[in-house]
Amino acid sequence: DSVKYIQRSAFRDCTSLTSITIPKSVAWISTYAFGDCHALTKVAVSGNIELDHNVFYRCIKLKRVDVDISDLAWTKR
Repeated sequence: DSVKYIQRSAFRDCTSLTSITIPKSVAWISTYAFGDCHALTKVAVSGNIELDHNVFYRCIKLKRVDVDISDLAWTKR
């Protein structure tokens, strides 16, 4: 788990991507990282992750986001 962040548009337009699991090591996901992944239906998240806006932009089939709340911390901006 050496990935610390996911860059802007890193997986944008990955039309065959149907599910993703984001490990605890990821602290930040940039804008449009998974944008236009039209087949994406499920996301699993662990740990504290900061999300930019529109991370899942136009993921039209996304129905489920599972969050492991054991490490969750909320911040107010």
